[in-house]
Amino acid sequence: MSKRFALLWCSEEERFDYREEMISAFKTEDSEWDVISGFSDLSNIIDNYDGFVVSGSEYSVNEDRNRFSGLFQFIRTAYDQRKPIVGICFGCQALAVALGGVVGLNPSQQFRFGVDEIRFLNDVNGKIGVTETNVKLVESHGECVLECPPGAVLLGNSESTEVEIFSFGSHVIGFQGHPELSRDTVENEFLKFHLEDGNLQEDQVHGFNKELKGYEPPESIRQLIKDVLHKNVDFQNL
Repeated sequence: MSKRFALLWCSEEERFDYREEMISAFKTEDSEWDVISGFSDLSNIIDNYDGFVVSGSEYSVNEDRNRFSGLFQFIRTAYDQRKPIVGICFGCQALAVALGGVVGLNPSQQFRFGVDEIRFLNDVNGKIGVTETNVKLVESHGECVLECPPGAVLLGNSESTEVEIFSFGSHVIGFQGHPELSRDTVENEFLKFHLEDGNLQEDQVHGFNKELKGYEPPESIRQLIKDVLHKNVDFQNL
């Protein structure tokens, strides 16, 4: 029997749209997906789905807190009902804020756009099925999680971001990086977007291309997300 999942899309950016790429990265043969606006009334959808993914966004969980008050309440309710929830980038920050953590500007005070290697803590990668070595993720954020929610488990960090991956309870996980994005999308869509918006300067493109060279989305991270959504992993005993 197929399971039903919803991608809560938290962007209103019209210059590019990667929601189908995101669903494709996490979809399995026995799953059906819908896209639901993260700005809509989410109060009546929880019982319709087996799990949720919260997307990235051009908005801020701090500066636009009122805009996302419904999303934060939804996250808390879904958590209480033990629905699997995965947060990506802004989604990771939304999970943190909704469940009692702290989000703020990157420690460098600069926008981070590039590729970071994930440093897993306490050999946790082997316990959650991440078998690849030198796991890297695309980073694209001006803010990040500074403090995990009370009771959350920090799973990994990186040179630029102290909280790259955290879990909360048995069914919630947040990723500051973007395991769903292909190198082509990052190189041809995100790069253009960040140059236009001034998040990246022309003299920084060479360094960005050097970081991106040879990058491929980590399949074991994508599989971990599928396992969380299908309740095939439990973080309680880490």
